[in-house]
Parts: sequence; structure tokens; C-alpha cells
Amino acid sequence: MDAVTKLVKETKPDLIILTGDSIFPFILKAGTRNNIKQAKKLVEFMDCFKIPYAFLFGNHDIEMGSKGDKNQISEIISDGQYSIFAKGDKNLTGLGNYIIKLHDCKEQLLMALVMLDSNMYRDGWFYSGFDCIREEQTAWCTEEISKLKKQNHDLKSSSFFSYALTRIQASL
Repeated sequence: MDAVTKLVKETKPDLIILTGDSIFPFILKAGTRNNIKQAKKLVEFMDCFKIPYAFLFGNHDIEMGSKGDKNQISEIISDGQYSIFAKGDKNLTGLGNYIIKLHDCKEQLLMALVMLDSNMYRDGWFYSGFDCIREEQTAWCTEEISKLKKQNHDLKSSSFFSYALTRIQASL
């Protein structure tokens, strides 16, 4: 936490994006399975900077045997004073598929930051291997960016996620 605090103080960012594995309820590594308590501490820590922050799930924020599920952790993160996390479309796989729209002082849309939940594990949890960004998520992303480009045809965008670049590359 000291390294993060130092980095934030030195760089003074306008936005902080947490790209997954921000909490780790794995008893052998973190000494606890209580990811609810960890999520509350994370929100308290992030709010102390008074800088908006976006959150994405990684594959370790919820582990087998952890106390909280994705919905519970989402609620905690959403309650942060400076959190701009959104659960996103409930019809999509994952929680946290959302777009942050950056505007200039004249309210002109300049850039879209796409947050995608790269999900966690396949059906068998840890032993099944990592999951990935699903086709419906990339289709949603493409559709939403197309809509935004009607406001600004030169719109720039960037995507943020925890892992699974192969699915993104295959959709391009």
C-alpha cells in the first residue's frame, strides 16, 4: 500500500483504474478468505486519495471458499465515495462491463474507456483454467463504441481488463 500511495502522490492522476486481483481471499497467501473485509479496506484506501477510481474483477478477487460473491463485492465497491464502478448490463457475462466517457470542458465526448470483466475460471473453478472475455461482451463493446462514434466520429477508445487478450484479438 505504501508503494501505491507514493505513486499516486507523485503522479497525481485524474483517474485510477484497478485492473483486477485487487483483493486476494486465498488463505495461504493473504491469511484470510474474507474478501468482504478486504473489499471494504480497499474502498477505504482508495477513497483516501479523493480521486475517481474504476474497478475490474480479476480471477482472484473471488476464490473458492471466499466469504463474498461477485454481487456482494460489487455492492461494496460501488459504495465507495470516489468509485465509478458499474455492474453493467445484467444480460452480459460477468460484472463490471461498463464504459467511462471522458469529455472536454465543452462537454464534447473525447474518449471512451471500456471496462470488461474477463471473468475468472471456467466451470471447474481453479482446476478448469482461466476463463476469458466472451463473444457477447466484445459484441456489446463494438455496438456501444459505434453508438458513441455518432457523437464524435474521431472518438478514441481504450479497453481495460484483467487478462484474456486472445478473445479480444479474435474479435477484431
